[in-house]
Amino acid sequence: RYIPLEGNTYASRGRIKAFLNHTGDDVAIVAPWGEKQFGDNDCWFCVSLDENDELTTDRYICAGEPFFDTYNKAA
Repeated sequence: RYIPLEGNTYASRGRIKAFLNHTGDDVAIVAPWGEKQFGDNDCWFCVSLDENDELTTDRYICAGEPFFDTYNKAA
């Protein structure tokens, strides 16, 4: 999903839809790679979009603050 640039920098090849964790609790999901992934009460649930902007089965959790350092809002 990422294209390596210089050093430890990568550019995303796709788009996602993200949903803030509104449960108020820590959460866990089973990620597509088969391992549990954990998030706290300010994490984001991320789902990849296909070429038609439809949701895929690729889902994962991103921590709250790193989310804003990693993603840009699409126009």
